[in-house]
Amino acid sequence: MLITNGMLGVLAALFFFIGPFAFSVIVIIEDYYSISIGGDIRLLAYIVASVQTISFGYLLWNTFRKKAWLS
Repeated sequence: MLITNGMLGVLAALFFFIGPFAFSVIVIIEDYYSISIGGDIRLLAYIVASVQTISFGYLLWNTFRKKAWLS
């Protein structure tokens, strides 16, 4: 089976899309159950979610700009 840029883009998008939600779930659980996990973990969650969301947006923009799914 030939692996195209589109398939790699879909896999990368899937992983970048799951990352922010995993950290968001940690923050939501912390807020809902009033559990104090720690300020550093919460800050790390926000930073990682922001970076992964920006990376996901760039990946989508670059994919649609180059139309890589057709190659």
